[in-house]
Amino acid sequence: MASSAARCFVGLLSVSVVVSLGMSAPADAGQPASVTGPSLLPGPDASSTSQHGLSDVSALSVTDAWAVGYHTIAPLTYETWVTRWNGRSWRHVASPNPGNKTNRLFGVDAVSSSDVWAVGATQNATDKYQQALIEHWDGTAWTHVPSPQPGRASSLTSVSASSADDVWAVGTIYDGSYNGALIEHWDGTTWTTVDSPKPPGSSLADLSGVTAVSTGNVWAVGTYDYTTITGGFRRDPIIEHWNGTRWSIVDSPAPLDTTYLFAVSGDSAKDIWAVGTMNSGSLDTATFIEHWDGTSWTRVSSPRAAGNRHSLRSVSVVSPDDVWAVGTHGAARQSHTLTEHWDGTSWSIVASPDQALRKNYLGGVSAASSTAVFAVGAYIIRRKSRNLIEHWDGTSWRISP
Repeated sequence: MASSAARCFVGLLSVSVVVSLGMSAPADAGQPASVTGPSLLPGPDASSTSQHGLSDVSALSVTDAWAVGYHTIAPLTYETWVTRWNGRSWRHVASPNPGNKTNRLFGVDAVSSSDVWAVGATQNATDKYQQALIEHWDGTAWTHVPSPQPGRASSLTSVSASSADDVWAVGTIYDGSYNGALIEHWDGTTWTTVDSPKPPGSSLADLSGVTAVSTGNVWAVGTYDYTTITGGFRRDPIIEHWNGTRWSIVDSPAPLDTTYLFAVSGDSAKDIWAVGTMNSGSLDTATFIEHWDGTSWTRVSSPRAAGNRHSLRSVSVVSPDDVWAVGTHGAARQSHTLTEHWDGTSWSIVASPDQALRKNYLGGVSAASSTAVFAVGAYIIRRKSRNLIEHWDGTSWRISP
């Protein structure tokens, strides 16, 4: 396992992560396989020699959506990448790069067409560690917004707003000896750090997803490490809740296997979903899903796609009977996009396109309605990572232009 600092501040969508999640095998009998993209040709950014990857998306409507990520301008030198959907095509929009070495965006949430937040990490070449990065769209331009920089290092991975003056961002902070959960809040004027509870006995904790249902009802999910009373090592999911006054840890199912929660989404106080992955063997991983019904968190079974490695990285709730989760499935050297749907009764796999023959990955999903769902990630072709964007129109998933 990488050191705490190293593990937490590696970009979520660097090529190494895309490759490490790459998988696949022949489709299991009776299970939908990923469908192939229309041409298996590079996307619109493929003429560039740089690497690209999209980490998150936020959809306001079928004609207005934002996706964020990164692209390289030199080896190991990253700049933010922001693109907007206008109903016909995706268009790149300029965004700030305060660091001269690393600038990456991991999360985005749109309050309105003139109020969008994105979060990530930035670093100068002379700095040892990354620092949290927050950017804002005001309807005209993206700007870098000052935010707290606690500890030696910090990174923000997810952002969610219940209103224009109530925005939450979560991630990780490193103080030199301990990686802990980082929570920041926007009150309409400034960003401030809000105390986050430390899991008992934890040696590392980080938050990777947040959803703001209302001002007094916010959920965040992640993972923490600790040593058991027998001297063993465990990695369990962590779920935290904001009740309008303070954050607290809420009990949730924790399988005996190493388990991660990556994302959370909800449409009401009684309907919250969290997704991730868990070890199911020495090298095998399985999807992991939990649900909050207003009283408790319970584990919900999900179908197994082809291959021995599976991960859900993002979730978006349209309604109690319409929820989408996306990620990847496959094997060591080949990966396929994975989209799963909740219909109010059970989760099922829905066929989704691959843009490349071997390496495809979805890391973000957002639903504006039942017929306007966008998923983003990356694919690798000719050893280059490219942006991948898909759209659900109510009938099928298709590569988005």
